[in-house]
Amino acid sequence: MKPIYLILLFLFCFIVLLFLIYVIYRFYRYKIAKIKIEELLTAILNEHKNQNSRLIKEKKKIYDYYLETLTTNYYIKVIYNYNNYEISINSRYSWQYKKDINDDKIRFIDGVVDFVNFKPFDKKKETVKLCLIYPNSRSLLYYINESDISFIRPEVFLYGIKFITYERLNNNHNYI
Repeated sequence: MKPIYLILLFLFCFIVLLFLIYVIYRFYRYKIAKIKIEELLTAILNEHKNQNSRLIKEKKKIYDYYLETLTTNYYIKVIYNYNNYEISINSRYSWQYKKDINDDKIRFIDGVVDFVNFKPFDKKKETVKLCLIYPNSRSLLYYINESDISFIRPEVFLYGIKFITYERLNNNHNYI
């Protein structure tokens, strides 16, 4: 075999190996995130321990978790933000990631429209839609209009949804 073919074969194997490492890393990062979120929600559920409390992991729904306490039903949608980008809520259905305030690239968050339009209803208990941003966000911004920006606080509803980061909820379980 000629040396050029050996070099090309080596490069091809190296690229395939890098790709496999990248795919495994992405899968592992997602799996660890799901485990941490479930552990946190279980810990919060154990603090509200009673017969009616439960945590359900949803697969085919527009939300990821259903958490029921004595007085409230929480419908939780997880937004994975591994790079801790800024998250801006531009309008009811337009949410996006931004690397910084000057970032012009548009990176929309998927699954928003169905979650915003979702209308949970329970006559006996309060219902709360919650977006949990994992692991954190540099900032959570709400664009009021073209020139006014506001920070999103966990206790405030925006379009009927509460927003909180995993780190903030992990530090203070009283938000649920």
